[in-house]
Amino acid sequence: MEHALGDALWTLVPLVSPRCTRVLSVASPTLRSLISPAKEQAARAEQFARELSALWYFDWGFEPLHLDGRLLEEAHTLLSPLRLLRLRERVGRGIEGGWAPTEQDIWRLRSPAELHQVLEAAHQVRGLFSECAVALPLLLGMTLRREISQARVDGNAGVDVPVVGPLWTAPVGLEWVDGPAADPLQLGLRLGLGPGSKLEIDLELISGGWSEWSASWAASDGSLGAHVALVAILPGGSLVSIVQVFPNAGNGGQSICPADCVASLVAALSEGSEGIRMVIGLGNLRWHHGSPPWCPPEVQDILASAPPVCGSTFHAGEYGSTRQKDRQQEPVHVMIEAAPQLSSAMQVSDEDFQDDLMMVQ
Repeated sequence: MEHALGDALWTLVPLVSPRCTRVLSVASPTLRSLISPAKEQAARAEQFARELSALWYFDWGFEPLHLDGRLLEEAHTLLSPLRLLRLRERVGRGIEGGWAPTEQDIWRLRSPAELHQVLEAAHQVRGLFSECAVALPLLLGMTLRREISQARVDGNAGVDVPVVGPLWTAPVGLEWVDGPAADPLQLGLRLGLGPGSKLEIDLELISGGWSEWSASWAASDGSLGAHVALVAILPGGSLVSIVQVFPNAGNGGQSICPADCVASLVAALSEGSEGIRMVIGLGNLRWHHGSPPWCPPEVQDILASAPPVCGSTFHAGEYGSTRQKDRQQEPVHVMIEAAPQLSSAMQVSDEDFQDDLMMVQ
């Protein structure tokens, strides 16, 4: 069938304009593979392998160039925009101190199978946003580890010290400093697991660092609306998918999910010190009490279509100590899947497809 399709294409291609041929190849990975000469495909695969190897936040335990060309393009499409969150710690002293991302966290991919797991997790995150009719999210990566104060071990018994209340993961974050020097934007994230089946997503955005004019927005107190999807890769390759929506200032961040989900994450965190890889999608952001004076393009792209947008006036006294503590809880949707078998079909970015459609028009 594919051979017959190839013969038909070579008969048709001379009659089609180059622009239409380009759109046709973008719309169908199968047609692209038939239209593109083998030499061109090899050159593209080599380019994708070089660019993937140059991503500083991945440590490759194998040579990406040995992978199938279509898998390389798929990996390039999904992993290039991925931003790895760093450990977030308190720096400085007294009133001059504050929270900031510090140590770089690098993912070591020891085999193609581990790459498949990360790609499938990224696919699921994008799919969860597509199901909810939300635009493509900002893709983030983090390594779940127990917060250092809860990761101590009893030297006599050789077992974990019992945790009272939720088991908090180590805080991670990301900072954009390429805007106005006085208004950097910082993202902070951590998870609270338990007790029981409770799962809390602590998401916060801070403008101005820890200066006197700094301001923060948090999903837990309703000052920040967001659509969050998380896919954790458990030992053995199974995936845990979590979706949380903070639609407005009347919904808080604490949620309920099936006990087996929380238990699986807690057990995995207790088994080893390497942590759990997690791919995160963040989108549909809404500021409910003013907005930052500056946002990077990555954040601008995931803002909800409804106002306000970045740059609106923030009133320092409007929020602050008057934040409400008790909010309506929003249910979290959880899905646990077995280790996936990744499709080798090429993925084409929406941006490339839109550009080609504009060329035709």
